[in-house]
Amino acid sequence: MDGSIKSSDEYKIHFPNMSVYAQEALKQNISLSQFLVDTLGLDDVVVEVIIANWNSDDIAKDLNSSVKNDDLEIENDDLIENKVKRILLKRNIVLLSMILWVPLVALIDYLFELELVTITAAILFFAIIGWQLFALYFIRCPRCHKSFFWSIFWANGFTNKCMNCGLR
Repeated sequence: MDGSIKSSDEYKIHFPNMSVYAQEALKQNISLSQFLVDTLGLDDVVVEVIIANWNSDDIAKDLNSSVKNDDLEIENDDLIENKVKRILLKRNIVLLSMILWVPLVALIDYLFELELVTITAAILFFAIIGWQLFALYFIRCPRCHKSFFWSIFWANGFTNKCMNCGLR
């Protein structure tokens, strides 16, 4: 690192495992430059030159080719847990609206005493619940990115785990 590196290709020869460094920096939740300074003891200026000459597309390509998705968890557990909580909250809103549908229609029927208003309210609530159930189908698991409540052979709107990968 004492001035002997003259071209960007030489950086790649001296740092062939930049993707490993990038992966470790992601795991430690620090920048790649900070990781190189802390771990390899390089000067800030040298690190900036290395990163400038090592194209970020090359690092991303190396990361994708050398690391399997199971080995590299970019999203931490807290983020995934928060996403699952939001998914279950949306599911609970749908279930609550399904439970409250009949009493709300009965209340509207009692208040207005007009059959047209009752039928309109029932159809409207039915359409809203149908739309919500349709939207639940498109909710994806944060881990496997498949449908959370549906698998190939089964659907379960009451589940607390992904029907494909079992994420809770």
